Amino acid sequence: MSSRRQFRLQQVESLYDPIVFDAAAARCYGQLVATVAVSGRSVGSRMADLMVAATAMAQGYDLFTRNPGDFEGTEAYVTVITI
Repeated sequence: MSSRRQFRLQQVESLYDPIVFDAAAARCYGQLVATVAVSGRSVGSRMADLMVAATAMAQGYDLFTRNPGDFEGTEAYVTVITI
């Protein structure tokens, strides 16, 4: 990552409070992994996406994304909104 991009990222990050991946999110992650695995979809390549979905699920938040296909199979647990 270029130093200019890194600087911009740090500027934007300073404006927000991060949402932590905590024990509740970990439990939700396990549930999502099991659901996706049962549906026959690959879990390994989707680990980060499922962690994001689990964090939203644990917090009761909607998940806004430009790539809704990354979250197929999670709709029963988290509302995925395409932007």
